[in-house]
Amino acid sequence: MLGGIFYRLGLVHAYDLLIIGVIAVLIDLDHYIYYVHRTGEINPFRFWNHANDMGYVSRNIGMRSFIHHYNGMAVVFPLLLVVTMLDLKLGIILLSAYVSHMVLDHLRYFHIKIAPYRQEKLFGLKFLWNGSEEILFIVLTLMNFMIIF
Repeated sequence: MLGGIFYRLGLVHAYDLLIIGVIAVLIDLDHYIYYVHRTGEINPFRFWNHANDMGYVSRNIGMRSFIHHYNGMAVVFPLLLVVTMLDLKLGIILLSAYVSHMVLDHLRYFHIKIAPYRQEKLFGLKFLWNGSEEILFIVLTLMNFMIIF
């Protein structure tokens, strides 16, 4: 949504919004890197199923590296502000991706839950579903479209 606001202000182009979205998703590669480091297992399908295992999720919030924790945010955010001062467009893109990602990751701490997680399997891969996350996705997508258009 930050990207949409910057788009409306004329600071980024429409294709930059796609780049922001891709970077926001790529931030989660640290989960995989952490998993490989801890287990030595490089199979991405095993990682996916491990990360989406109901028992694992209930015991542990996830395999998060430094950048996903508050201490990491206290380091990364100022660095991104420095990047923004050096190159406005690059800084806005990186800042939008990181801040959007962290806000969505940490919403669970505010106990925004409508339904408990349920686990399903599709093509051998485990998926966790939660009604509140689907509703949040729809609301944020609609808000983003309202900002952009």
